[in-house]
Amino acid sequence: MSKQDILDEIFEDFDFEKVEKVMIFLDWKWASYHYESNRVPTIEKMKEHVVNLFNSYYENVVGELTEHSGITSGGFTLRYQQGKYILDFVVETSRWGNHK
Repeated sequence: MSKQDILDEIFEDFDFEKVEKVMIFLDWKWASYHYESNRVPTIEKMKEHVVNLFNSYYENVVGELTEHSGITSGGFTLRYQQGKYILDFVVETSRWGNHK
């Protein structure tokens, strides 16, 4: 499967409109030199960001993919699990385990 095929599947399955609504509701703004600072990103900018995340992930991790491989930025998490790429938009995360 080509990189473009993988991205096409991700974009077909992912609800960017829902993410946009959440980001507007939370007033979630990105501050970055890549995007217009201090604005909720447009769907187009979110997709560009996901492509950049995917390219970075694919170039730096392919060949070493494990069930725990992943990259996170701007609320998006791209990971590889059970032979598939998975894109999430994460608002809150909790970590648990052997805390001291």
